Amino acid sequence: MERALGRLSEHFIGEVNFANRFSDGEAIVERLGQIALFGTQSQLFAVHTAVPSILQPDLVEVHAQGLAALQAYCHWMAQYYLENTQTTTAPRKICDSCLQCSRCSSPIIKQGSSSTDSLPASHLLNSLASTVRPSFMTALDKVQKLFHDVNSGALSEMPLEVQTLVIRSLSNALVLPWPSKADNEQVRDLSTPLL
Repeated sequence: MERALGRLSEHFIGEVNFANRFSDGEAIVERLGQIALFGTQSQLFAVHTAVPSILQPDLVEVHAQGLAALQAYCHWMAQYYLENTQTTTAPRKICDSCLQCSRCSSPIIKQGSSSTDSLPASHLLNSLASTVRPSFMTALDKVQKLFHDVNSGALSEMPLEVQTLVIRSLSNALVLPWPSKADNEQVRDLSTPLL
């Protein structure tokens, strides 16, 4: 089911599709975020069962698919974020969605879970940092902790691809320009040390 929802993401982006299917897209992103966050908070990637070869791989796979399906909607979230920042309305729901993405990806990366879960989590974080590019991303607690973990070498036990994606994500969050902001408005708060 999660794979099917992820593959439907292209039907919710673009000028015509975004406006016509906004409420459906919003509901799907919200539900996928809840699924991924539940999997992370319940630590589905670390569940131990009486017969580990039967249920445990399925739980890990379901959680990984939830993260991957949420990642597929990053383009939708980017369009939502861009439209919210261009209007005077407060982008509350998109902020919540971005926060939810960081909450469901960061703990998996830090806890040294299997690459089956840590790879989709790092891809989600990278898509959030490079596609959505929220201006508040570096101020999120989970992202701040990732900066600290990278600096202290806490991620050195993770697979190289995961390390690369996390470092790329954090670099993108620092370097890439924010959408809908002019060059003279690209002022970052440097008073808070990230590393």
